[in-house]
Amino acid sequence: MDSFPAFFPMTGARVVVAGDGDMAEAKAALFVGSPAQVVRLRGAAALDQRSYLGARLAFVAGDDPAFRKAAAAAAKAANVPVNVVDDPALCDFFTPAVIDRGSVVVAVGASGASPLLAATLRDELEAHTPPAIGALASLLGTHRGAIRAAFPDIGRRAEFLRAWMKGAAWRAGLTGDIETARLGLTDALADHARVP
Repeated sequence: MDSFPAFFPMTGARVVVAGDGDMAEAKAALFVGSPAQVVRLRGAAALDQRSYLGARLAFVAGDDPAFRKAAAAAAKAANVPVNVVDDPALCDFFTPAVIDRGSVVVAVGASGASPLLAATLRDELEAHTPPAIGALASLLGTHRGAIRAAFPDIGRRAEFLRAWMKGAAWRAGLTGDIETARLGLTDALADHARVP
């Protein structure tokens, strides 16, 4: 594995996008719908390390190699991981091709070697990733405490969840009927509680 994939929580995060142009716009667009605060920097502000202080991530884009290098150096001086568009040597991390389903995010990367390859693979995977999968993940998240309480043993918990994910309530959830999925999950937990 040439690169280690990681997911950064975005709640309360500040993300800096330095530069202008289509690629800077594309980086900022990655965070539409996210709870992160996106800060755009241009000109001298993009070259000042103080502009990056406290940011979780930084992205640099622009046609001028000297600008990209100086902005990346400013972000790094502020101890912020930085991605520089089309300049892998300056990157602390690479931006994957993303499938965004809310709570479920699928990311495909090629270690910066071929963004087009990553995007092509993403397109193939996206066709097999149901739009409602994020809502189902959120449903499981809201019931996580109850599931853990009902099944303190991790093996039994996994067995319960696997069985539920093969049932009718799960299939209904995959089609977007999250209420049926929720009722099916609470019923399954109640059934388990009634078993002596």
